[in-house]
Amino acid sequence: MASGMGCPWCVTAVGALLEQNCTSIGWVAETFGAGRLAHYTNVPANTKVKHLVPGFTTAAQSSKIAEDPRVVQSIAAIQKTAAEEWPLLSECAEVFQAFTEAYRRDMRVRCWPARGTRLCYDSSEAIWTLQQVNTRLEP
Repeated sequence: MASGMGCPWCVTAVGALLEQNCTSIGWVAETFGAGRLAHYTNVPANTKVKHLVPGFTTAAQSSKIAEDPRVVQSIAAIQKTAAEEWPLLSECAEVFQAFTEAYRRDMRVRCWPARGTRLCYDSSEAIWTLQQVNTRLEP
């Protein structure tokens, strides 16, 4: 299971689970996508294009989303920046958003909003489950 604020780390965790051929992945997040990374539009990334693109490409291939049109488009957009340069975080956020959308279409990935979801352990069955709970405040 992957859980978090909805950020690149969660996207990466889901991708790693898909790469390991997990058959059932629960993803709990406040938002799904690039998280706060998307808010820093004009800030350069701390990793050069020549290092990012191979990582993104390998991740896309290993999690079987390399042919997804939006994934291809978002990686191509970063490649327009010179290899020795730092892309903008907004470009990186676009890649993570594209990965998120592709992963959410995968039948092995089930997504739950963080608000209103409870993780429960059944000791008699030795399994974890996610349950939706009523989040309305009663007067």
